[in-house]
Amino acid sequence: MSKSQANPMEGCIVRFMCKKHHKWRGKYERMFVLTKTHIVNVDPSNWNVTNTWAYQPDVVSFSPSVTSESEFTLTIKDGRKNSVVKFSCLDRTRLLNAISRLKPLATNLKPFIAVKITRTGLKLKCVLGAAPYGIVHYSPNMELVSTYLYKDITKVQLVGDDPTAFVFFTVGRPRMFASPDRAEFLRLVGAGLTSLGRSEVKTNLQITKAEYRNVRGMYGNEAHAKLGEYDVLKITRRHPTPIARRLIVTETTLVERDAKSYGVVSCRPVNTILNLVRFWNEPQKLAVEYQDSSRRIYISSHRDQLLGVLLDAARNADNKVVSLRPTPAERGMRLISPNVESDPMIEVMLLKRLLSVIKSSAGATHGAPYNTALVHAGKEFACNIPPRGLPYNTKKSQVMPVLLAMTAQFATVSRIPEIPGAVLVDTMQCLQRLVTAKEAYKTFVTLSDSVEAIQRVLRVEDDGVIFAACELLRQLVSNPRRPENTDNEYEANNKKLILTHGLTQRLLDLLDSHSGAGLGAAAASATGTLVMMSVVGILDNVLVSGADTSSSSLINDLLARVGSRYACVCVCVCVWVGGGGVVAARKPVVFSLCCVYVCVTLVFLIVFCFCLFVCGFQIHGVVVAVPFKLPLHYRGHRAGDASDRPGGRCHHGSAHARRRAVTGRVAAPLPLRPVRPCG
Repeated sequence: MSKSQANPMEGCIVRFMCKKHHKWRGKYERMFVLTKTHIVNVDPSNWNVTNTWAYQPDVVSFSPSVTSESEFTLTIKDGRKNSVVKFSCLDRTRLLNAISRLKPLATNLKPFIAVKITRTGLKLKCVLGAAPYGIVHYSPNMELVSTYLYKDITKVQLVGDDPTAFVFFTVGRPRMFASPDRAEFLRLVGAGLTSLGRSEVKTNLQITKAEYRNVRGMYGNEAHAKLGEYDVLKITRRHPTPIARRLIVTETTLVERDAKSYGVVSCRPVNTILNLVRFWNEPQKLAVEYQDSSRRIYISSHRDQLLGVLLDAARNADNKVVSLRPTPAERGMRLISPNVESDPMIEVMLLKRLLSVIKSSAGATHGAPYNTALVHAGKEFACNIPPRGLPYNTKKSQVMPVLLAMTAQFATVSRIPEIPGAVLVDTMQCLQRLVTAKEAYKTFVTLSDSVEAIQRVLRVEDDGVIFAACELLRQLVSNPRRPENTDNEYEANNKKLILTHGLTQRLLDLLDSHSGAGLGAAAASATGTLVMMSVVGILDNVLVSGADTSSSSLINDLLARVGSRYACVCVCVCVWVGGGGVVAARKPVVFSLCCVYVCVTLVFLIVFCFCLFVCGFQIHGVVVAVPFKLPLHYRGHRAGDASDRPGGRCHHGSAHARRRAVTGRVAAPLPLRPVRPCG
């Protein structure tokens, strides 16, 4: 056991916040930092290492409490005797699973000859191992195929009509295997689950083969409204080259299907997505990172459209932690539990951490034209704080020193030519989370070069950087953490100082240059969806949802310039006739919006139509859509969609689908086909 380590984060694989239980000192906070060889205890108040235990020989064993879901004990070798140290952790299962995976095995795994029964009924020979951390799946020649961690397994069942088969469920998907040594294998699996405090996972309820096929057949085939379908290539270590897949985004799930058989490979709820990764240096590469630490990497020629649909679906599913990042999450960077949106204690700790980095790295650039240590600390802060930002009542003494330093750093990096886009995005995402605190919110726009830095970044030729800048602007003109009807003057002042003629002109230029993204294959570019989403969000707050804090001069000026760009309003009238039948008739009316400057009535018409565009109203069967250069009468149909097949369901079959068709909140995927009219 040692207390010396220069950098407690060096070699960190994963970390957890815990409480140590002491006989006379009571309970106090400790950070568990797990490396490949050691468990490191860190005092979060000063980031000093308090204890270091090697997996071998210091850590003798660990055991979860049977009376508490958070408490556990570590048996540590201390000289010639063993001492028992008690801790508690809200993420106990994940912590103990990580320790059991990193702790070297005392003996080699016992191999079990088995077969995997696929979703099509095929039996594939394989070898299974019951490790202390999970079920290990090998090929017949002992090459690793998959590892199913116990923390992700939710149920283990016997197959009643086959004495050798069993089924376990992991991340919602059932998997069936058969082994002549089923009893011994499941005994070892049960012991591993018990060591993590999850003995209830192994049940006495049995399942039949027919029931398994029924459950497997329903997996990923639930009746949810489809938002888009995309052809992608999946990068996985199971295959030497990327494999063709189809991603289907619904209102609640992300379904991955085999491109040839159209069988469901995986189905994950969109509210379990932690990060969407838009690789800043790879034009077609993206990744989806889930809250269980798993990651799926894809290649798509329509990356931004796919990311836009996913981001919108996740937000609508009440996912408050999803974020769009330029790089994958680094190992050990996230400290807050994936199942928790925020933790006040950790928020304060990370602010102190940022402040200590600011003081210790002042002027230190390590050969780079910016403070690399501060940018890295800002990235760590953004990884642990949800996009909604810090609480509005965060103390001034905690947030203001950090805001001043990060704003100065942002002004610096925004002037550096050819700077990596990831640096700009990481800096802006840190600021996005800082400015929601009351003192930071009202101060940021008054700081030197703050708004000018945003204007500079908006001219960078990188949609990922522009999207991050627009999201920062959205936070500044509409603070999501500000209590309703509180400090409205701060929001009004921010709009006045930020939304100058030059900046709003740049936003409208972005709207012009990126609106072709919604046309899909017909457009010159497959990018732009993300930028469109964010810019429309800003305009929505200024003109509609947050109009009470927008000045009349700003609204009139913005409406005049918006109106001068779009000269066509399409009105679709749906009337009920003859016993409830629906007849759709379209009658386009062309207005010359240049008359907005001299005709007051036409100005009000523009306001009304723009409100419908961003909000999506439908009143007494009358649907009004403003194209806004988006093909709102198109949706993401592909050959083989339900609406294209005989007897298939009409795309307008749900109110939610109609609302999305009107609002155009999600750009259409590729390739595009016209919607089949109802009736």
